[in-house]
Amino acid sequence: MSPLPALHAKAVASDQHRDWRAFYQAFAGTSFVVPASDGGTLALAEEDGLTIARAWLTAEDFAAAISTPQATADLPGDALAAMLADAAIPLQIAGDTAMVLDADQLRWIADTYNAEVVQETGQGVHISAPAPLGEDLVDVLGQSVAALGPACRGAWLVEMTVPDDESELVLVLDLADDARSMETPLAETIARAVQAVTDRRFAVACPPSDSPLAGRAAEIGIGMTP
Repeated sequence: MSPLPALHAKAVASDQHRDWRAFYQAFAGTSFVVPASDGGTLALAEEDGLTIARAWLTAEDFAAAISTPQATADLPGDALAAMLADAAIPLQIAGDTAMVLDADQLRWIADTYNAEVVQETGQGVHISAPAPLGEDLVDVLGQSVAALGPACRGAWLVEMTVPDDESELVLVLDLADDARSMETPLAETIARAVQAVTDRRFAVACPPSDSPLAGRAAEIGIGMTP
């Protein structure tokens, strides 16, 4: 079950930036089912005289909402946000409680979570403990690691420095064996969330548990595992 409805309800109830940010992060990493026209473009709808787009969390939810078969496409949230923001079209996420995002919210999501994602290997670099971190960064790192649940056995933040280059923060993840196939999307989701709250260069590393990088990170890094 998608966490989006619960995250949206929490954000609306609290109206705190950190809760909205958690919802936006989850939205950016979610794949949505959207109705498509014959040409394969996103099919739009009219509601109260306004042009809107609609999306569903699952194909089953979409099928239950229509009376006749219709073509669909699967779009990741960050790409859907960029597409609609450029056209200034709001989005309604259909469900038991509809979630609506206006063009400004979609623009923020697209600009924030479409940043370049970097994965670090730890080769040929100096590894050290990071300097003190800002509260927002600590919160996002903690939330992101906690969201991995049993897929992550450990997480440490270190600072890496390449000769003749500026240092960067690197989150070293010890992923469970059955989560290794999801290494890239997991790393991308965390990297984009962190890039939203820091100007520092940031990367994610998922080395083998018995690697020198994993051992060094566990020894000197800041532990991020709840």
